Amino acid sequence: MDEANSPRKVVVRLYTRVDGHKLRVRAALAGEPHAALGGKLRVEIVRGDTGNIEGQWRGPQKAVMQRTIRKLLPGAVEEAVFALSKLPKGDWSVRPTFIDGQGRACETEVVHDRLSSGMPRWFGSAQGVSRKVMPPWTPIEVHEARAGLSVNCWGREHKFKANSFLAQVFSRGRALLSGPVRLRAIANGRELRWRKPKLECLSHAPDQAVLTCSQVSKDLSFSGQVEVDFDGMMRFDFALTPSAPLRLDALTLEIPIYKEYAKYFYQYRGRAGTDKKIGSIPARGLAKGFRPCVWIGDEELGLSWFAESDEDWFHADPDRCITVKREGSGVVLRLHLVSTPVELAPADGSVFPYSDRRPLCKKCLRYTFGLQATPIKPVEKDAWDYRIFCLQQQNDAGIDGCLEMPPKLLERLAAGGVRTVVIFEHWTDIEAHAIPRDKAKLKEIIRNVHQRGMQVLLYFGFLLSDIAPEYRSLAHSSLALPKTGWSLMKYPPQPAQTAWRVCLRSTWQDFLAEGVAKVMEELDADGVYLDGTASPYSCRNMLHGCGTLRYDASIGPTFPVFSVRSTMRRIYDAVISRKPDGQVNVHNSTCMVMPSMAWATSTWDGEQFAGLEWGTPHKDFLSLDTFRTEFMGRQWGVPAELLCYNRPLSFHQAWALALVHDVPVRAMLKGQPNDIEYNRDIWQVMDEFGRKEATWIPYWHNTDYVAVSPKNVYVSLYQHPANGVLAVISNLGRKAATARLTFNPEALGLESGNEAMLMQWTPGKLEPMTRTPVSLRHGKMGLALDSVDWRMLWLR
Repeated sequence: MDEANSPRKVVVRLYTRVDGHKLRVRAALAGEPHAALGGKLRVEIVRGDTGNIEGQWRGPQKAVMQRTIRKLLPGAVEEAVFALSKLPKGDWSVRPTFIDGQGRACETEVVHDRLSSGMPRWFGSAQGVSRKVMPPWTPIEVHEARAGLSVNCWGREHKFKANSFLAQVFSRGRALLSGPVRLRAIANGRELRWRKPKLECLSHAPDQAVLTCSQVSKDLSFSGQVEVDFDGMMRFDFALTPSAPLRLDALTLEIPIYKEYAKYFYQYRGRAGTDKKIGSIPARGLAKGFRPCVWIGDEELGLSWFAESDEDWFHADPDRCITVKREGSGVVLRLHLVSTPVELAPADGSVFPYSDRRPLCKKCLRYTFGLQATPIKPVEKDAWDYRIFCLQQQNDAGIDGCLEMPPKLLERLAAGGVRTVVIFEHWTDIEAHAIPRDKAKLKEIIRNVHQRGMQVLLYFGFLLSDIAPEYRSLAHSSLALPKTGWSLMKYPPQPAQTAWRVCLRSTWQDFLAEGVAKVMEELDADGVYLDGTASPYSCRNMLHGCGTLRYDASIGPTFPVFSVRSTMRRIYDAVISRKPDGQVNVHNSTCMVMPSMAWATSTWDGEQFAGLEWGTPHKDFLSLDTFRTEFMGRQWGVPAELLCYNRPLSFHQAWALALVHDVPVRAMLKGQPNDIEYNRDIWQVMDEFGRKEATWIPYWHNTDYVAVSPKNVYVSLYQHPANGVLAVISNLGRKAATARLTFNPEALGLESGNEAMLMQWTPGKLEPMTRTPVSLRHGKMGLALDSVDWRMLWLR
């Protein structure tokens, strides 16, 4: 019986070594250790070479020897062992094939490495690689019916039918799709009609359901696999295989979303920096080049699409790979996979793609992408609960030495209502490493913080330093290429060093998971602060499986979404399994890639604006629709904080922008020496009022409750069942203005709405807040505000 094949693509990392008269082989799935659970690797010896780095196998295909590895790295030392005396004479190669948990052979690419002596202890760690469903998510549920399959997870329901990728997805009980997600193909000038659709659930467990689907058309067959994880991440792998030569003129994936939910567009470019294209979808629509992640939604929910590369995308116009267009009752997101003709033919008639023969003729097209509806989890604690303070090396507390945390500062933090202290990278001399400079002193600091009722998060990042003990042996296969980072990091009190960005498809993923577990256990940390770790930065390092070798011999980038997701899932597991109330706080500036950000307990966004000149108007870099799209957290299911380096906005101005969106600004003693006390007074008011029990009514949905003028003055409301109404009033215009407000007492549930407490914050004072009783006349009042200024008004 022939072995069933899966369209899923994996990259296997082979480690070979010669031990006496034996060849020993170990293996790992590059970047995706969770996918190896339940699977196995068939290891064959074949005559001939490996077909160079593109992974094509030349020469005779028949295996002369075969072994099976049932436990892959990380976490296993099982080896395939071949006696050298029995190996064939001449040239030979090791050919791996990964067999998944359903017994199907996957499309397997290979990168070769060698196990050297003196590998670090963390190498091959299986820390955080498990199939357990972690809180706050719930187990997957699968329901089969004549019309198709339903796969449900927390907050979302996914409907699958045989004749489409995805028939419907519900988030918060609302249907997002105005039509099914479908693949449209034009071949030899005519649109293909898909026939004989099949859909089957191969397996389902509490953590994941695996579906398979297939369809055929004239001369072209479609086979696909869908994995639905317990956090709602859907991974789609599919292949198109011709039965006869044909010209594929166009191939488009269409995702139609109801227009009432398709207000905003988010894109991740794979790099840090400001992005003025995030925000409201214009009436004319949008056209973009390839993006590894896009999202469409509103202030409450949405749908994200993501892919790691544009491999097998053939572009007529590289700036129109992704389009968004309003059509009928929906807004259609189109992924233009093929927009310039490509020839396809069965394997015996295809052209080896890296030869000089043209036109190119492919024997198969393969694609992998993901979909994930948001919000991705219930928010049980938000940024208002965590109340985080960051202690950087350079701050206004007068601390410039490594591991300095004076009792006076600790008392100030505790008195200021801080509940979480982040210690930046100066706890170790090696940038973004896990070796403490002074372990005993660090443990004492953590103990002192705990005694004052606060949690401690330790810094981990995205860099590999040249003074790290692993640099010499692992840098070549761990770094993202081309190199980006700092050729000289002069960041006292750390010693000067060079540090380059790592790629988490490499074994550095094991280092991070094991390092986080180590500081949790040995230092009693309460979690981690991750600096850029959740971002799938572009990488072309083919030594660990990234990079797409294009047909013009250039190497295209890979954005390792699924590998970064695996890393974040492992880190979350390492933290939450040790401390259920632990935190994974992510500095994510520009990155809202949900497959990885799902594992964050909160985010911190805004560093991308730090290089702008002080006083730059916020509308020039962070408009209100951009804030509602990227920075609120509500529609993502991940609590958010705004990052402010006191430029281009001051700390006070940052609060004016953030607070009308129910988002706090984190204190860090950088540019404003009283930000701890400033935040203390805001938290105190929120606690007195009872924010957690109140209903938030934002400025874009409250015209029935309050009338506001002039333009650029915004009011958001908190309505409490017993404590009245708390109004946040912000003038976000470039000029001072008198805000004119008229409240509707009846709609707000107030007896008169004429008595209130006005609260004002003054930057620079140790007692920033003043309270002034005020009277309103028939619910009306005027309030003078400077440019980018704010107040609170408590009406009873």
